[in-house]
Amino acid sequence: MSIFDELGKRVSTLAQSAQKQFDAAKLQRQINDKESEREGIYAEIGKLYYSCRQRNAMPDEAIATLCEKLTALGAEMDELRRRIDVISEIVRCPSCQSIVIKGSTYCSKCGAKLPEGLFDAEKSAAEENSTDEEAAADEMQDDVDEAVSGLEEEVSAAVEKAEDLEKAAGEAADEMKRQAQQAADEAEQIAASDETANGPEY
Repeated sequence: MSIFDELGKRVSTLAQSAQKQFDAAKLQRQINDKESEREGIYAEIGKLYYSCRQRNAMPDEAIATLCEKLTALGAEMDELRRRIDVISEIVRCPSCQSIVIKGSTYCSKCGAKLPEGLFDAEKSAAEENSTDEEAAADEMQDDVDEAVSGLEEEVSAAVEKAEDLEKAAGEAADEMKRQAQQAADEAEQIAASDETANGPEY
């Protein structure tokens, strides 16, 4: 396996892990938003109930409507939490909602017997959830392959440029040697000419 294949594999693994963390964080933000909405509904119910008490009246339909909305919000939050568990590959006890170790027969928290097929059901849910993840991973892999291909081209171009520079440096060094030798030869010729013009010394 080449260094680029290994790099691509590592980047792809990190990208998939980062995608899972991003998806889980996104779902958690939705839960937090719904939690804030639920707190607001609780406060509104309290105000309406207090108003009814002040008027010695029975709770009106508005409170019933808000209670129904609370129930719907709770179900939505439970579903979001379930999706986070699927992404994180977490299995919970149906009785107490504590995390249980895969393959366990009883819950270590409440002692309840875990239903048969619990882990198979979670596996099925994980497989369904993985469909979108695989599509996202494939898209990421394409991006990684493209990035690695681009990196290979850049490295190849850099190596070629380095070879060109090395060649140019060698040619420049040879030229400098040639010019130095030429200058030395010219200096010898000038010295010889001066000696001939002046004649021998006695």
